[in-house]
Amino acid sequence: ARRVLLSTKKLPPAQKLPQSHRETDLLLALIEAFKGNGLESKELAQVGIQTGIEIHSPFVEACGWIRMGHAVQLLHKYDSKLAKKCYETALEIMDQIQVERGKAEPLMGLCLLYGCKGEYGRAIEMGMSALQETEKVEDLWLSSLITLSMGIASVYNERFEDAMSYLSKAEKMFDE
Repeated sequence: ARRVLLSTKKLPPAQKLPQSHRETDLLLALIEAFKGNGLESKELAQVGIQTGIEIHSPFVEACGWIRMGHAVQLLHKYDSKLAKKCYETALEIMDQIQVERGKAEPLMGLCLLYGCKGEYGRAIEMGMSALQETEKVEDLWLSSLITLSMGIASVYNERFEDAMSYLSKAEKMFDE
């Protein structure tokens, strides 16, 4: 996916799909976060935020803030409050533009953040809230990622029985 996205960035503007440049950096930011490359993810997320501001697209800007939250969590030089602020900024924007489904990914990020901090109850609460959003629109892919995040939060908090349940469920969902 990364290779394909990078190749589309090199195409002349006439050969690109309209508006694809807006999503490319945000998708790359997510891929880099998944790969554990916090610095690269942060740089791409910043481009996404800036693009959203420049084109007056609150949704694109909010997606940039979400991806910045993921990146900041990976970069241990930042206080976890910064990641939380990124996710909260995205949630505020999604509230303002009334895109409920857009709240799922920042809630997933908060699930992971709270899980890492040992706040298991809050982590699972965020995960359940995120799942409510994706289940409304039958987004199985993001629901799978959220369920996986709940499993990770469970592992961080040594809730291994819960972890196995979430991870098994996530595996089945990814298979689907």
